[in-house]
Amino acid sequence: MFTQNWGDTYYGHNISPDADSMPARRWIEQLEHYQPDLQQRVKRTVDQWNLIVRDQLRNETALRLSLESKINHPEHKPTQIPIKVVDGLPEPLIHVLRDYSEQAPTLLNEKAFADTVKGLRVANDQFSALQTLCPSQISPSDLADASGWLQRILEQLRQTDIKHRLRELNQDILGAYFFNVPRVEIYWAAIGIYAQLYSISIEGLCLVVLAHELAHAYTHWGKDIDGTTWETKDFGNADLAIVEGFAQFYTKTVCEKLAARFPAALEAYQALLQTQSPVYTEHEQWIKDHPHLKEAVRFSMIQCRSKGIVEYGDFMRVLQDVGNFPFSR
Repeated sequence: MFTQNWGDTYYGHNISPDADSMPARRWIEQLEHYQPDLQQRVKRTVDQWNLIVRDQLRNETALRLSLESKINHPEHKPTQIPIKVVDGLPEPLIHVLRDYSEQAPTLLNEKAFADTVKGLRVANDQFSALQTLCPSQISPSDLADASGWLQRILEQLRQTDIKHRLRELNQDILGAYFFNVPRVEIYWAAIGIYAQLYSISIEGLCLVVLAHELAHAYTHWGKDIDGTTWETKDFGNADLAIVEGFAQFYTKTVCEKLAARFPAALEAYQALLQTQSPVYTEHEQWIKDHPHLKEAVRFSMIQCRSKGIVEYGDFMRVLQDVGNFPFSR
């Protein structure tokens, strides 16, 4: 079912985001026009929640990212994964967006058009009262004409296949974990585009991306109780649904843990899930309703790492076997 290797994606090759092409500039300029503080909001969210998210991932995975004391030894690498908010759009995303560059201003403001249509309808329904409140030369037919025009625009926007094409993407496009470096990048413009297209909180979506990319780092370089990590070769050769499944599973867990403090994050996770390909939703089917699901997944992850499991079918057999263990409370 899922056979594409995780390492075959762009973040397996350290490809820089596109900030200079005409399509990228078009989309980013439109974002900045309507949300001039977008980049600062993303950076502020990353700075505020970075350590908190790391603490949650450490608690949930029981894995540790710490600076290796023997970093000069050829077999040791530092595991303090750096994270940076960067300009530009990743290659898979701009590959789709370049076909809609001319429509960028309207696509990014679909919700504003929908809200305006709703407002015009309310104004038409309450026309007499509003004229008393604030007299105007506008007639009910003027409101109806404006509402009808915007409704036709909305219908045209909804006929575009941009969201269908975005759903088909099987790569992280709002952030990236470059596992051969290693480092994490957060794409503020990509987050802004998704937040606009799907009416998702910017800060909530930012935390989801932060948790997802750091989850990759923890499942890869995090040390277990024996001090071992996931071999980079096996990590890169693993099926997408294994690596993305772990990242999604722990992203959901983090968002649930932080829901009381940051409800927009869990809402963003749930909204984003509706826009993603099966690779990113498959984890929702993992031994559903198991009373000790988190421990079963964690144990299966350790088995994946230690045994070099790379095929999704093999992972699912391990997960099912682990799910049958009599976990103690």
